[in-house]
Amino acid sequence: MNHLDVRTIGRQLLREPPLRAALEQLANGNLQDLSETLAEPLLAGQLCEPDDNGLRLTRLGRGIAYHLSELRIQLENGGADTYVSQLDIRHDSKVLDIGCGAGQSLVALSREQPRLGVGLEFDPVALALFAAIRDVEQLPGVDAVRGNAETLPFADSSFDRIICRSVLMHVRVLPTLAEIARVCADGGLVYLHLTDFWFYLRKLLRARWERGGVPFALVNGLLLQSFSRQIRMRATRTMSYQTVGSISRRLDGLGFDVIAVEQDRRQLMGPRHRQPKILARKRLLQNPADGETKA
Repeated sequence: MNHLDVRTIGRQLLREPPLRAALEQLANGNLQDLSETLAEPLLAGQLCEPDDNGLRLTRLGRGIAYHLSELRIQLENGGADTYVSQLDIRHDSKVLDIGCGAGQSLVALSREQPRLGVGLEFDPVALALFAAIRDVEQLPGVDAVRGNAETLPFADSSFDRIICRSVLMHVRVLPTLAEIARVCADGGLVYLHLTDFWFYLRKLLRARWERGGVPFALVNGLLLQSFSRQIRMRATRTMSYQTVGSISRRLDGLGFDVIAVEQDRRQLMGPRHRQPKILARKRLLQNPADGETKA
C-alpha cells in the first residue's frame, strides 16, 4: 500500500467513527466477526485479514490502530502530559515534536489554539496518517517531515519548544542531544521522556524480548552510562536505557539548566512504574564584550 492510500483510508477512519471503533475493537483482541459493512473497508484497506477466529489486524492495521488510539488519548487529555503543559506553549511558540508519530501531540496542542508546530518522524506510514489527521482536523499550522533525530533537518535555533518523548531509547543519545541543543533557541524549553533500566528488566524477566533486543538494550545502556558509547543493532537502529543523572550532566554540558525532573522510584518492577521525565531550559548566551546576558 502506498502512502497516498494510507492517507485516504486514514481520512475515512477519522470521518466514520463506527469504522474506527471496529479497528480499535480488533486491536484490543476482540476477534469476533464484524458486520460486513464494517469488515469490507478494513479488508479492502489491508488493515485486517481473515483468521480462524474471524479477523485479525495486519501489521499496517496494528500501526494505524495504535496511532489513532494515541490520538484519542491525546485529544481527551488536551495534550496535557504533565510536563508538556509545563512547556508553556503559546500561540506564537515554534514547536518541534521529535518522533511525532502521526502528530498526535501537535494536533492536540493546536486544536483549540492554532500554533506553529513541526513534527519529525522516520516512519512513512505514520507521516501519511499525520497528513490525514491534519486534513480532517483542518490544522494548516502543523506539518511533519521525514528525518532522523541524530541529524535534524532544521537550521540552528529554529524552535523554542521541543518535545522528545519515547525517542532516546531508539537512537544514539549523544548525537541526538547535541542536535536538540543546536536547533533549540536560547531560553527555549526541552521536554525529554527517558526509558530507564527497569523498563527493559521487566521485559526481560517476563520473556518479552524481540530477537535479543532487550539484552542488547541493557548492555548498550551500560556502555552509554559508563563510556558514552553506543553500538547499533542494525544500520539505522539502536536501543538503550538512560538515567536522569547521565542525561542531566550531558544537558548541562550542552548549555541547558534542568528545571524539573519526575522520577518514579515506586513500583520499579510494577506495570504502573512511570518512566523518568526531564524539563530543561537552554541558557541565554552572554555577550563577551560586556558580560551581559543576551535576551
